[in-house]
Amino acid sequence: MIFAVDKGRWLTGDDDVARMQEFNGRAVASAGWAGYIHTGDIVHRLFSGCRQFEPSRIVHLWEDESGIAAWVMLQPKHLGFDLQIRPGLRGGSLETNLVAWCEQALLNVLQETNKQVDEIVIDAFADDPGRVASVESLGFTRGGEPYFVTTRPTADPIDAPLPEGYTLRTVRGPEEAEAVGALHGASFGSTWNPGEYATLMGTFGYSPDREWLVVAPDGSLAGFTETWHDPISSTGLFEPVGTHPDHRRRGVGRALMAAGLRDMASAGLATGMVCFEGDNAGSRALYLGSGFEIAHEIIDYTKAVSSSE
Repeated sequence: MIFAVDKGRWLTGDDDVARMQEFNGRAVASAGWAGYIHTGDIVHRLFSGCRQFEPSRIVHLWEDESGIAAWVMLQPKHLGFDLQIRPGLRGGSLETNLVAWCEQALLNVLQETNKQVDEIVIDAFADDPGRVASVESLGFTRGGEPYFVTTRPTADPIDAPLPEGYTLRTVRGPEEAEAVGALHGASFGSTWNPGEYATLMGTFGYSPDREWLVVAPDGSLAGFTETWHDPISSTGLFEPVGTHPDHRRRGVGRALMAAGLRDMASAGLATGMVCFEGDNAGSRALYLGSGFEIAHEIIDYTKAVSSSE
């Protein structure tokens, strides 16, 4: 029986997040990556990218007799949303109705936060014709640079020696939260308020053993990457990867990629994955130069928001 789009519910806790991860892992294992995000992206986007928002207000689930049938994570900061649908239910009027529901839910949250916007955005894999048809039928149009999903086998190691005097290790624990948060901020020009990274370290899915650091000769943090393991799809994700501006073009990023791939291989994962924006020349050079190959293109679709909305 097809579930009713208006009969879903909001997220209630970490058990729901774990079920969402299992849902995506199984969806990818049965239908491939087109249309789905990595299980690590679920917790990264929810607890890092959307850290200013209560999870129970931005994640909505639809269920049927088989469990989760679809879920959405609203992304008010990025003016968009991630909608994931069970493989056998994708495409057609159901998907279009779900996209329309998510569009209105996003506008509701933006109105509640008094955020004034000119347009909203949803992305679609170029090789996901059902999603492309749905968003275009609702008035979304293609715009901006695409994103790319890249993959490579973990079994083939990267030759990436560290710069002289630099060392590699994982995060020790909460005592390093402020320093690691500052590194994130410096790498991407973002802001982590005092205590925010310590809070992140306590959220579901985070493990200091999977956050890799390169330490400079003077003891400062030069670069980092968080890695996420999904045993169901046998794929590990790098998200994010950053190098402090003072330490770029020295091989720090490549050394981090090599370390993450070794760890993924030792955990029995077959494939490493990382994504980049099409106009980010540095990321493109790092990932493709590290043996990753483009597997999917993700297109941004935007829609103007009227003042009445």
